[in-house]
Amino acid sequence: MPKAVPLPPPGGGAGRGPWPWIGAVLAIVVLTVIIAAASSGGSGSGSDAGGGTPTPAGSDDTSSPEGPFGQGDVDASESENAAVQGTDESSADAEEAPARAITRHFERLGDGEYQRAYGLMSARYHRSNPHWPEQREEADPIVRDVEASTTSIDGRRATVRVSFVAKDQNLIDGSDVYCHRFSGEVQLVWEDHGWHYDPRAGALSADRISRGQAVCQ
Repeated sequence: MPKAVPLPPPGGGAGRGPWPWIGAVLAIVVLTVIIAAASSGGSGSGSDAGGGTPTPAGSDDTSSPEGPFGQGDVDASESENAAVQGTDESSADAEEAPARAITRHFERLGDGEYQRAYGLMSARYHRSNPHWPEQREEADPIVRDVEASTTSIDGRRATVRVSFVAKDQNLIDGSDVYCHRFSGEVQLVWEDHGWHYDPRAGALSADRISRGQAVCQ
């Protein structure tokens, strides 16, 4: 009598058991995790995503409207334009700096600020004329109508065209109590972080003015 052949288990071929179902479930779980991770990464945060969570106050991010010092943000083009304009203005300002220095010198002299006027003169002149402030104070000069313009700048030296009216009110050794309009080109030197008047003999011509003119009073 022939042997009976055992029937295969229900649902498929021999020996498959429950493992195919478990594998399918694991695959679905892994796929779900991958999709969720990709979705959260795409939303992003901060400035790269066009949304997300705003930067909290007090963080290190300097792109907030107030900026780190409350000055507001400036884009690159505005910053470059500001730098160029500042350079142009600084250049023009630097060209007139010698003229402003000589103007301040004579204005201080006329205002009786002899020590401050002396401070705008060169070290060379200081060495040769250490008592200039005291002498000027004794002479008590009048200085008016100061006009100056820079003629040239060559490295650490500058030439300035200057004109002014002056006279000493008290006669001392070397003073001049007659009213004159002085004019000419004077020299300045750059030293100690600024322009300083460096007087030279014969640099100024003097045209005498009548004592009766108001400018000489």
